[in-house]
Amino acid sequence: MKCFYCNAEVRWNNDYDTEDIYPESKHNIVSMYNCDECDTWYEVFHQKKKNEDKNDRRKERNTKTYP
Repeated sequence: MKCFYCNAEVRWNNDYDTEDIYPESKHNIVSMYNCDECDTWYEVFHQKKKNEDKNDRRKERNTKTYP
């Protein structure tokens, strides 16, 4: 991948599960890149999360089970 500013190759740093660092993200993974030439930082989000019904999640959390 080329830097948008100086056209040098950017270096991949890491991939993260977005739930760990961006819990509200609509994607599952964020990849971190940086350009060693001009010190630009890139965060690329990919693998869009499946659309879940928020009401269903609330119901699951509020459901209590008894022995």
